[in-house]
Order: sequence, then structure tokens, then C-alpha cells
Amino acid sequence: MFGAVSGPKGLFTPATTGYGGVFLISKSSVKTEADLRKVLNFFDKISDKDMQIMMNYGLEGVHYKVEDGKLVTILTQDMPQAPDVNIKSFNQLSIGVPNVLDTAFKAGTPLRAKANDVKAANEKIIVPNPGEPLVSATYTQKGAQLDQQVEDARVKFIVGKLDEAGFKAEMELWKKNGGEAYMKEMNDAYAASKK
Repeated sequence: MFGAVSGPKGLFTPATTGYGGVFLISKSSVKTEADLRKVLNFFDKISDKDMQIMMNYGLEGVHYKVEDGKLVTILTQDMPQAPDVNIKSFNQLSIGVPNVLDTAFKAGTPLRAKANDVKAANEKIIVPNPGEPLVSATYTQKGAQLDQQVEDARVKFIVGKLDEAGFKAEMELWKKNGGEAYMKEMNDAYAASKK
């Protein structure tokens, strides 16, 4: 467990996207405003603290107990492994309201305490991505290939299969494969968002 790595300009850490997936509500299934309100009410209900705890940790007394304000996993003969494997799919429905789970219980283990400390320290040096909400037609069409090309070049460089010149050549190829258009579209979208 470690925080940001220091670079030539100090300590920085990238921000997350701020979301971990998307829920889509189909107009063919939810036809009226009244039905839409029911769906939104459901999401509102599962966003409260008790539901967030249940979807991520299970049921108190079954999957966990609280001792001195700390969450303690319950292991039984029927559930010899960590109980989260029995409830893992529920957290996919969780909205993930920031800080609800972080403040629900005291850190139960030294590792969790360290994780909380690292997170708090990183919040002071976070660098958000201003391009996150922007859309690029090129990236919509070719994003997976463009990302894979960068990842492949990065891995090859790290393991020594590419030198710095080879890595730069791969990035030039990335630009020709759509990266140049992607950068232009994102820069144009960013400029337009500032008007």
C-alpha cells in the first residue's frame, strides 16, 4: 500500500473518473414519467447508508459484526472464505456514494487504516482529467485500438523490448492511426466547454 510516486515536479496522483459504470434506463421498458420516477426512487433508496453497507458488506450478524466501531468479518463452517464472495454481485448494483462506506466503520485492520491514510493524503495532490466528460468521435470508433497500442508500447518499453526511440516511434504510429484526430477533437471540445 503506497501513495503517489514522486516525480520531477513533486507528488501528484490522477483523479478517478468519478463514476464506475453507467445505468441506462430504457424508454421501451420505462414508458411513463411515473415509471421513471419509480426507477429513480429505487436508486435513491439504494443510495442510503444502510443499503450501501448491505450491498458491500452483507448482513450484520450474518456476514459481519461490529466490534468497537470496527467491521469484523464472520467466518463460519458454511462460509470459510471471506463472505464477500457470497455477496460480491450485490455491490455491482451499488451506486457507490462517496465516503459513505469509508465513514461507516473505523478501520478494522492495519491495511485498511493505511489505505484510508493514503487516500486522505492523495486527495490533497489529485490532478483531475478535464477531458473526462468530453466526447471524441475518433475515440468512440477507435478508442479500444488506440488504448491497446499505447498499453502494448508501454509494456514493451518497461520490459526492455523497446528503447526510448522505439517508444516514440510507436507514439508517432499511434498519432497516424487516429491519435492525432483524437487529440484535436478533445482540444476543440475542451476549448468549446470553456466558452
